[in-house]
Amino acid sequence: MEKTTFSFSVCCLLISLFSISLTAQDLHFTNYTTAPQTLNPAMIGDFQGTFKVGGIYRDQFSNFFSKGFKSQSLFAEANLKTGLKEHHWMSVGLALDNDKSGDLALGSTRISGTVAYHLSLDKKYKNVFSIGAQFSSITRNSDSSLARTEQSLTGMGVDPDIALLDTYDSRQMDFNAGLGFRSRLNKYALFKTGFGIYHFIASENDAANQTQDYFPLRFNAHASLRYDVNKTISLEPRLLLSKAATATDLALQVVSTYWMKDKGIDFGLGYRVGDAMEFIVGYHHKDWIITGAYDMTVSSASTYNQNFGGFEIGAYKIITKHPKPKVEYIQICPRL
Repeated sequence: MEKTTFSFSVCCLLISLFSISLTAQDLHFTNYTTAPQTLNPAMIGDFQGTFKVGGIYRDQFSNFFSKGFKSQSLFAEANLKTGLKEHHWMSVGLALDNDKSGDLALGSTRISGTVAYHLSLDKKYKNVFSIGAQFSSITRNSDSSLARTEQSLTGMGVDPDIALLDTYDSRQMDFNAGLGFRSRLNKYALFKTGFGIYHFIASENDAANQTQDYFPLRFNAHASLRYDVNKTISLEPRLLLSKAATATDLALQVVSTYWMKDKGIDFGLGYRVGDAMEFIVGYHHKDWIITGAYDMTVSSASTYNQNFGGFEIGAYKIITKHPKPKVEYIQICPRL
């Protein structure tokens, strides 16, 4: 009975929020470098190799709601030897993202295609500018049959909140863009920074359903500095500032990698200001990278979730296709 009352209260709370706005949530990952399509379109192709394929899964607040926030993404990227100049190249990416949250199964599915162009300022690719553009098709969905309100339980009349919830389901095209810069400062240090803007189209008012923004315009600013202490240990401080509507997230991370020949182990700590401590792990084996993260809630929400914010697991593989060497055959006529 206590659990039923809690679920009922949560549903009523969510519906009351929807009566103000049907703005959808947006994807975010603690290991945001694993899924660059959600961070900055210009970061597509930022790897040494020909192809990159992988996925990532996040589960959040599952011990608070009977059904928590679940996000997953599958992605593929490719670097192409195409450019206006010798030291330029293009990258393309394709991703399928999905998220679902809460007892009402509020969620969205995104199919996105990304094109990035990279301009190296020197022959050794020490300084590279990147620009990216991403086009997406977003489908929002929910299950209003799961809502439990006074009208639905008593059968007295049509519930206007549930009718409003039904308008959440819709489809929208979207456009995202970003800039990036990577610099090899010296043989020990690699600096990266960038800026991404998401939902140019989806941030417009959804006049058809008389709601506010389909997705609020989101800005991501990020930077990292990877420093090789020696041949065995490297350190990488990271910073991510994300803003959407009235919400602002600032995440600070430091990840250390311990290298053993063709293997590596990541250990990292982070802090999402006012929200959670982040614990990051990773494993590198040849062309495979496996990542994991755990968020420990330190905000007032810890009263309800016992500090368990969420966890992530992701993996990707880099495939390098070496071009076949061109061999010129010379036929020598023997002397007779």
